[in-house]
Amino acid sequence: MEAGQWDEAIAEFEAAVRLDPSSAEAHFQLGNAYTHKGRLDEAAREFKAVLALNAEHAAAHSNLGVVYYQKGQLAEARSEFQKALAIDPSDAGTHYLLGAAQAQMGRLDEALREFQEALALDPGLPEPYFGLGTVYMLQGHKEKAIEAYERFLELDLGRDPRARAEAERALKELKGQ
Repeated sequence: MEAGQWDEAIAEFEAAVRLDPSSAEAHFQLGNAYTHKGRLDEAAREFKAVLALNAEHAAAHSNLGVVYYQKGQLAEARSEFQKALAIDPSDAGTHYLLGAAQAQMGRLDEALREFQEALALDPGLPEPYFGLGTVYMLQGHKEKAIEAYERFLELDLGRDPRARAEAERALKELKGQ
């Protein structure tokens, strides 16, 4: 996986799971590889296998939430993110993900709280600023939206080209350009 050889990684993790079906780590890594390849149903199956072995595996809950989010199953995603945070409330990334699900569900105040909590835990995390910008824009808070999007662009450093392009587009719109 580190080398970006996803098909090979999947084959190795599938073999590991066959050899030791009780290995939560093998199931977890296989779920991650499937997710990267867009094989979401298989990823969900693997994350559920992890949770059957260890219901307190916060990352498996969070990653299952990501799979549900990508499939448009927002209520299920929200539930998994909440379960992950019940186990590890200090995970800034999961707070961001829960905020994103809340925003998609139209729960803007709840989304704001999650994005703010993510930033309280990790002020250098770029994604919550993108989320804040989006929610502030939807709420008509133009200056706050501009500030949040600009902070996202400062911190993102090109890691997420689609979000970067969307933030730049939103900023142009907000600034009337």
